[in-house]
Amino acid sequence: MSISANGGRRGPSPAALLLALALALCCVVVVSRATPRHAARYEQHCGLCHDDPSGGGKRSLYAAQYLLPVEMVSFPPDTASLARLDPRLGENLSVGCDLRTMHHHASGGDPRGFLQMEGNLYLAFDPDPRVALYVARGISGSYEVFGLARLLPAQGYLKAGRFVPPYGWRLADHTAFVREHGGFAPPAHSDVGLEAGVFPGPFSVQVAAVNGARGRLRDSDGDLAVSGLLLGRFRLAGLALAAGGSLRLDPKDAAGERRSGGGPCAGLHRGRWTWVGEMDWLRRERA
Repeated sequence: MSISANGGRRGPSPAALLLALALALCCVVVVSRATPRHAARYEQHCGLCHDDPSGGGKRSLYAAQYLLPVEMVSFPPDTASLARLDPRLGENLSVGCDLRTMHHHASGGDPRGFLQMEGNLYLAFDPDPRVALYVARGISGSYEVFGLARLLPAQGYLKAGRFVPPYGWRLADHTAFVREHGGFAPPAHSDVGLEAGVFPGPFSVQVAAVNGARGRLRDSDGDLAVSGLLLGRFRLAGLALAAGGSLRLDPKDAAGERRSGGGPCAGLHRGRWTWVGEMDWLRRERA
């Protein structure tokens, strides 16, 4: 659950502060969604905690039973409650969900009230440890559905279907500049195509070729959009470092506009502190 105050010269009103406090007190157990900072903290790629190697979406069994209950709750559950945290419906089928509700108050402006920022259901079917079918559906009308085959060397994979292409840190907040203006705001953040990724040593290399149709069911031309992410993880003087960059080249859309973007992303972790950052340059060529 996220609570934010925004807007004018004055701070939030007493009523808004009381509402925020009441909402916080109502949350007996507050669970925060996993974010890229945990990949930086654990010095692992996103596939450690997510069924999708690109990150985001349904958590893996490891994340559901260890990361979430141990590191991401206000009040850690007891042993009996931990035993109940099992997303598996059977030997080959598992489910997951996300829920994020927000109250937005603008002092002296138009109060926006409660917002259901996120609500997703996930389903994963894995008849073989190397093969999986993944389905995700969100309240904004966004969805992903793809097949995943872990058949490449260096823990690599192939993906085919509709998915969010690899690019930068896959932040949960789609209103962040690097997500919203880069073309990754739902429901037009997924596209149809192919993706491949490998993880040799400390590196992650992921490349996707998609229609460039931004949320539409079918492509309107024969051009493909290409995106990729390269990330390396190292240790230096007691620091856990992550550094790399992204690139995305889009064809012309229905309005004749061509979009491209790219830039570096990095992470830093030491002790209790973890920082992730990203900088993007975006270029729009209008007809």
